[in-house]
Amino acid sequence: LWVPLLGWWSHILIDVFTHSVDYYPSPVLYPFTRAGFDGIAWNSPWFMVLNYLVLTGLYGWLWRSRRTANVPP
Repeated sequence: LWVPLLGWWSHILIDVFTHSVDYYPSPVLYPFTRAGFDGIAWNSPWFMVLNYLVLTGLYGWLWRSRRTANVPP
């Protein structure tokens, strides 16, 4: 049960910093306040490039580590 909850909580944490007021404002503590945080718009070109570079790097690292460990797919 804790692993899915950890994924959900990390998604909320990421959402707070990657939603701008112009695109999709995320209230930080919604039931208590409607105050939000003007984060980085995730659909801005430089952020998308950075996101895909990090994902590609992680995929390459996982692929390489599994290949050197001789783990079957």
